[in-house]
Formats: sequence, C-alpha cells, structure tokens
Amino acid sequence: MPDNSAVHIAIVLFTGLISGWICKKLNISILIGYLVVGTIIGPGCLDLTATRAHKIRQENRKAQSYLDSEYNTENLPEENMTGVPGEIDPAKGVSVSGETASEIAETPNSEKSLTFSEADIDKDLEEQLRREREEDDVLEKYAEFGVLLLLFAIGIEFSLDKLMAMAYYMFVGGLLQMVLTCSVITLFFYLLGLSWTAGIVSGCVIALSSTALVYKSMEEAYRANTRDGRATLGVLLFQDVALVPVLLLLPLLFKSENIEEPVFAVCDNQWIDMVVKTLIFGGAVIFGRLIIARFFIPQLAKFRTNELVILFAIVVLIGMCLLATCLGLPDAIGALAAGFMLGENRLTSQIDALVLPFREAYSAIFFISLGMLMDFAFVIDHPIHCFVAFICIIALKWMTSWVSLMACGMKSRTALGFGLCISQVGELAFMILALAFSANAIEGNAYHTILFVSVTSLVITPNMVLFALNKICPLKGGDEKEELSDKASQVLEEKLARGEGHSIVVGVGHIGARLAERLASQGKTVAMIDFSPVNLHKFAQMGFTTVVGSGSDSVVLQEAGITQAKIVVITVPDDNLALAVVRACNQLNPGATIICRARYRLNIRLIHNAGAKMVVCEENDVCEKMLRLVSIPDAV
Repeated sequence: MPDNSAVHIAIVLFTGLISGWICKKLNISILIGYLVVGTIIGPGCLDLTATRAHKIRQENRKAQSYLDSEYNTENLPEENMTGVPGEIDPAKGVSVSGETASEIAETPNSEKSLTFSEADIDKDLEEQLRREREEDDVLEKYAEFGVLLLLFAIGIEFSLDKLMAMAYYMFVGGLLQMVLTCSVITLFFYLLGLSWTAGIVSGCVIALSSTALVYKSMEEAYRANTRDGRATLGVLLFQDVALVPVLLLLPLLFKSENIEEPVFAVCDNQWIDMVVKTLIFGGAVIFGRLIIARFFIPQLAKFRTNELVILFAIVVLIGMCLLATCLGLPDAIGALAAGFMLGENRLTSQIDALVLPFREAYSAIFFISLGMLMDFAFVIDHPIHCFVAFICIIALKWMTSWVSLMACGMKSRTALGFGLCISQVGELAFMILALAFSANAIEGNAYHTILFVSVTSLVITPNMVLFALNKICPLKGGDEKEELSDKASQVLEEKLARGEGHSIVVGVGHIGARLAERLASQGKTVAMIDFSPVNLHKFAQMGFTTVVGSGSDSVVLQEAGITQAKIVVITVPDDNLALAVVRACNQLNPGATIICRARYRLNIRLIHNAGAKMVVCEENDVCEKMLRLVSIPDAV
C-alpha cells in the first residue's frame, strides 16, 4: 500500500493531466485549468487528498490527549481517598476500594508515575502527528520547489540590457503602482483599527501581478511588442524585482518565533545584520556570475553533453538557495540569483530548455496546490464579504495601474485598458501571503479573502486581458501596428557576432533537422522555426535558437533574426504555407537567399515569383529518381 504522500502526488498529477487535456481542447490556458482543478480537489470541496479529514483527525487526537492527561493527572475524589470502598466517581466511572485509595494516598511516587504515563502518551502522540505532518508536507515541498523553478526562470530572463531598456517604465510606472497600492491598503487597515504590519503585508501581496499570464495573453492579442505593451511589461518586471527586497524586509517586521533563525549573525542589530548579509550575498552572486561565464560555461560547451549542463544548473540553483538560507535570507532570492548567474551566456537557452520539463511538472503541482488552498467553506459562509473584497481589490489595482501607466506616457484610454490587464493578484504573491500567515502577521479571515481574490483573478485573467485590449483600447487602422524590432535577441546577436553568417530553417521535420545540423557544422548560426515546441525542444537543448510559431508571421521571423539572415530554408510540406513564408521573408529581407521546398510542379513558378531563389520540387525529384530506377535492367 503506497504512503499518503505518493497517493496525494499521484492524484494531483493525474487531475492536472486531465485538466490540461480539457484546457487544450477548449483552447484556454493550462494554468487556469490547474487553478480550477486545485479548488475542486482541495479540502474546501471534494478533499481528494484527505487534507480536511487529516486536520479533523489531528484535532480529535489532541482533544483526546487533553482528556487523557486530565484523567491521569487529576487527583482521585477525596471521598475515595478517605477509604470508602466501592464508591464510583460518576464523572470518570472509576471504582476505587478503600485499601487501594489508602495505598495511593500514602505512596509518594504515585503522582510521578501518573505524570510519567502522561509524558509517554504525549510523546507517542507527538511522534505520530509528526510523521503524518511529514507525509502531508511532501506536497507542499514539491509546490515550494515549483516556485523556486519559476523564480529561476524569471531570473534567467533578466539581463542588464533589458532592464536598462525598460528602466523608465520600471522605476516610474512600477514604483508608482506599488507605492500607491500599498499606501491605500495600509491606510484602509489603519482606519479599520487593524495592525499596520498586516496592512503593509497585504498591500505588498495585492500589488503583485502575474507576469506569465499577462505576457502570454498580450502575445496572443499581438500587443506584447508594441510600445504600450513594453511599458506594461516594465511595470510587471519591477514587481518581480521588488519581490526581493519585500522578502528581505517583511520577516524583520513579523518578529515571530516561526521565522527560522539564521546560521550566524553579523551583529546584534537585525536591520544592520540584514543589510550586511544582503551585500555579502550580492557580492557572491556577481562573483559567481563572472566565474561561471569565464570558466564553467566554456568547459561545458566543449563537453557538449546535456547531462552535465542540467546537473550544473540544478547544483547552482540548490547551492544559491542554501547560501541564502544560511545567511537568513529567503530561498526564493537564491533561486532568482541562480537564474541571473546563468543568464546571458552561450548556454542560457540550452539551460532554460533543459530545465523546462522540471519547471512545467513542478509548476503544475504549485498551481494546483495554490487552488487547493482556497476554502470554499469560508467563501460560502462569507459570500458578500469575499465578492465585495474581490471587486474592490480589482478596482483599486486597476486605478493605481491606470495612473502609473499614464505616468509612463500612455494615453488615458490606452492606460485604462492595459491597467485592467495587470489588475489581478499574481501567483508569486502567495509566497508573501504564506510567510505572513505562518508568522501570524495576518489573521485567518484576511488570508482566506486575499487567497480567494488571487485565485479568482488569475482564473479570469486571459479573458480580462482580451476584453481590455479588444474593447477598451483596440488597435485602429491609423494607430501603430506591431512595432517590430529590427534587432534579434541579445543571445542571437552574440551568436551572430561569433558566426560566419546567419541562417533560418522553417519547418523542423527530418529534412529541416538535417539541414540545420549541416549549416551549424559550417560555422553558421541557425535559428529554427516550427509550430510544435516538442519538435524544437531537442534543438533548444543543443543550443540552437528556436522560435515557436508560423514562419509567415513577421513577429516570429523577427525573433529568429530575419533581417540578419543570409540563407532561409523553408521545408514545410504545405505549398500554400510555404508560399506565405517566402513572401514574408522576402518582404523583411529581400537580400536573403531563400531556398524552398515544393510538393507540386504547378506551384514552382508561384514560389519563384514570391521571392525564392531556388525551389526543390518533390514531384520532379521523385519522377527523376523512379525514371533512373526503371532505366537500370537489374532494377526491373
């Protein structure tokens, strides 16, 4: 019979698989499915992991232990101590003979023996409860590791160039948005007579939005690469960066016994101690980044083995988390630092692709666990309270985001639309919420209310983004279209500087894979485009630049570096799609040599006219091959 932890993980993964399947059929975000299925299987609804039953069992055992201890330590009735035989205590149902009562009264060690029995019971009960807690904490630990991998992915995307390009949006719009949100929430708590610490914590939680969901939804609406989209992403990036000082400062405000003490202290003043340790950690991160870039990355590139790359990445991740913990800093900061240390080098894309399967699996557990935390009983008992809080928090974030984006230079209507896009409470806010709740810095009703707002707002985020961008601030004919970047990504530019020419392969089947390997062996940089991330995953692990999407999409071609391409090879098996890809490539880079595959002879002239320099026709090649075969006597 498997233990509880294995059963619980199996239930979570199985329900996650089913929800992901349904979401793909319905063409909605898988993360939304994870959140919804988590609320369904959680203790607030079906309780498939028996969490609610376990809590009730723990409470009953504690109550039973209390009754047993009361029975064992409470002195027997005075009338029985006097020697009245056979009298029964109605409260306990115990009959004590006069002789026995006299013996108990005269024995000096009787109380000690009873106390010893109570200690044994408490010790056994605590040990049993500890084992059960360890089983139930396994799922929570997997979810926490999923958070670390999410933060690692965010850290690996950070680059100094990207931060500098968005510095104005980040430090004007992002800072203003967080300050406004935190100030209003703290003032609200103060007016209600609640703790100002709880107000600050709640404000920091509510101020954070979901970068992953918003960015993906804006990409689907083709607004992520516009000037307004980049301003919005700047605000989101500031929230991700601000998570670091928030996680550092808030535990100092809690002053709770639940906060783990650091391994050592630099000085007695906790604020100075935190500053010094943060500087030590920051120096270690910068030094480690330099050592990794100059020594480890070249060596790993020479070995050309995925096993060592993924092991190195995991070792750096766990090592930085341990260093942060030893310094008394949150391990989440260690995960962000590990990603930053491995960013902006020739193996960054490969590391990101290799970590992807782990990140996706643990992220599923994290989002499902986040949904499981929502207590339906609390929502049912306080429906008006929950929904009023939901409307007020979304409205507050919408208004503060609107003001912040206008400060970045957006028009009022456009800022109103993009402000609604980031008005949800993000998934990473749960880290602060859980930390505050465990430290008793926030009470239970506020915890469950904010959790309800977070989960519900995340579920409706894709629809909220589409509504905002299509109804509130739609693109018009005279407005800016897609502001396509004339430059490829930073990593691709570095590859172009080292290579002898840039090539793009559209369509990663057997033919496209062979061509990409041949071009790479000639010293050329190669970018690969395909609809399927599964087809591209292997080549991303090998260090190729990979872009998911259609080769006829200008945005996708720009990401692949079309303006720098010398050769474009199109291997898609559909002639209509191939024709569209040729036209798009020729429009963006007329000087590139375009080689295209065609299935039928009738389409050769069309593809040539669209801009292809050479067309390889399957029909002609098959015909010539078969004619040669029938011309050989032995072949027939």
